[in-house]
Amino acid sequence: GYSLNETIKGVINGTTVADFYAKITKADELQTLKVISAFSGAELDEADRINNGDTLVVLSADGKHTSKYILRGTFEVLSVGTMLTSTIYTIYVTGSTGIITGFPKYTPLKTVLEGVVIPSGATLTMVDQNDGYKTLIKLNYDTVYVDVLATLAIYFEVIAENGRDKVLYQLRPTSISVDAYATSDLYSINQISSFLYPLIQGTSVNGLFSNLTPAPGASMKVYDKEGFVRSTGIICKDDKLVVTSLDGTIRKAYYFKTPGFEGGPYLAFILSDDYQIDQVLRSIGGVSEG
Repeated sequence: GYSLNETIKGVINGTTVADFYAKITKADELQTLKVISAFSGAELDEADRINNGDTLVVLSADGKHTSKYILRGTFEVLSVGTMLTSTIYTIYVTGSTGIITGFPKYTPLKTVLEGVVIPSGATLTMVDQNDGYKTLIKLNYDTVYVDVLATLAIYFEVIAENGRDKVLYQLRPTSISVDAYATSDLYSINQISSFLYPLIQGTSVNGLFSNLTPAPGASMKVYDKEGFVRSTGIICKDDKLVVTSLDGTIRKAYYFKTPGFEGGPYLAFILSDDYQIDQVLRSIGGVSEG
């Protein structure tokens, strides 16, 4: 069992024992349940109505363990509130989905979480697009705990106190159509030098993409050294990741560093703050004649 002082919320005034049992899921079908009156100490029949302070007693299937759940303080209709609010960010809700925006790229997830107010009684769970749990920090390849960034791939799932009403909020960092970048909670990405580290030998294209998040609306491709798209298979250390902006006008290339070759001696590329360098077409724009 658990303890002799557990609590169950959500029992509406007038609920009978039979109705209450119908909404309870046993951990084992051989468990036995009974509701004890807080007034008389007697077991209630299934037709009896539950009162505030009554106790649900659960006996384990082997008859050796007992848990007690106090039914108290919850004999009102539970809140259906699922609307997050914020004085910092902009929040939109349509039906069962919502959007949280108004924060810049590279904002830590914990900063966004601290900037929203959760309705009374509701619960908020951070999940990814596959409904997997997200944390505020993560251990990267260098075995260093880093802040998880707030990206399009993260959602706030808010469930009302009644346990039924739910809104799924997608995080959307502020962006423009020419944004071309990628972020990761696993890899270390230097946005200035355009290095992604570390590329572990045997990493596949799908494996890489599963740990990257592009700018909103942007797309990602891996190119080999001959300029051909590597859509599947294992990535080579002289490949490059190219992120193309939503409007298709900007492309940013990232180069891979592998453990033991952090200096990238196999790389041959240039960067510039003054010229437009296309790492895919290998062209330099903005050079004045003469």
